[in-house]
Amino acid sequence: MKTYQLTNANLIVHHDYLELQLLHECHFDDELLQQSFQIKKNHFNDHKVGVLIIRQNLDHAYSFDPSILINEKEKLENHAKWVTVISEKGNDFQNLEFVKMLTNIPCYSFESYQDFESSLVGKVLQLKNGN
Repeated sequence: MKTYQLTNANLIVHHDYLELQLLHECHFDDELLQQSFQIKKNHFNDHKVGVLIIRQNLDHAYSFDPSILINEKEKLENHAKWVTVISEKGNDFQNLEFVKMLTNIPCYSFESYQDFESSLVGKVLQLKNGN
């Protein structure tokens, strides 16, 4: 496991997926996406991996530029096996709806990491991602 500190975000490389921790006032835009892609390629080359997005603090605010889902759709679909959001905030799940509408990447949401781990979806994703 290796952690990269990006602009207002941490990207943690796990054995078979990426974990993105969005920090206070993070704006996930094309620049942050390109930084994340480069790290992904350095560790996984062209293999698809899962992406786990976790809100670390309910009081922190962040924003997401949905135009990257249009401008980088093919790249995202070629590199992301699945996207899972873990949060207790409704707007985080609304951002995931953009991913569902604009790409064919499987998307999942949970209110806690424990919910994700104990869910059938979490177990299946972990098994599939391990292959």
